[in-house]
Amino acid sequence: MRVVLGGFSCALLAASAACSVDATRQTNFERCLANDRACDGSLLTAADEQRLFDLHRQQHFHDCLTGMRCNESVLSEQERREVHDAVAELNFEACLKGEASCRLSGLTDLQRTDVDAARQARNVELCVGGLTGCDENRLTSSQRIAARTAYLQRNFSGCMNTVGTMVRCNPEDLSKEEGELVRLRNLSANLYVCSRGIPGCDERMLTSEQHDLMKDR
Repeated sequence: MRVVLGGFSCALLAASAACSVDATRQTNFERCLANDRACDGSLLTAADEQRLFDLHRQQHFHDCLTGMRCNESVLSEQERREVHDAVAELNFEACLKGEASCRLSGLTDLQRTDVDAARQARNVELCVGGLTGCDENRLTSSQRIAARTAYLQRNFSGCMNTVGTMVRCNPEDLSKEEGELVRLRNLSANLYVCSRGIPGCDERMLTSEQHDLMKDR
């Protein structure tokens, strides 16, 4: 019985040691895969080295496809073609978005036409939205009208909400009807602000009766 138990204990110890070695090898393999300086090449088997080479090659190919650092000399002819196509597509997408990394020289004539159309559309959006970067010289007559209409609407909205705020307003760009609406709105808003002691009150806009009411309070 003792002999059996002794043999069983030895088997357990051997299995435990083997598991420990496997765990160490796996940890070391992961370090080598990550190019960690703690990688110990002496622990790699021939199969490990081949697997490591294959995985590194796959990662490098993926990096090439996504426009990252790439050493084309280690790629096959087919892989180089795939990388060139992928990088060209990435450049096309960057140009469509107006990104600084765009290389116009890498576009085909058809792609350049699409990029020009996308740039024009972005410019229209900037101008209509009153945003920095708008180039009015590139707008068509109808686009200029649309941009002007949008500006007048924003200006009217801003003028209707200037009391006690920092909203921009150009009164000279209001129509006669809009100017009257803004005047009445500002008088009402200013009275509300003054009557409650809210910062932004302009007493010059109050009537004599309103001044008296303020004093009584």
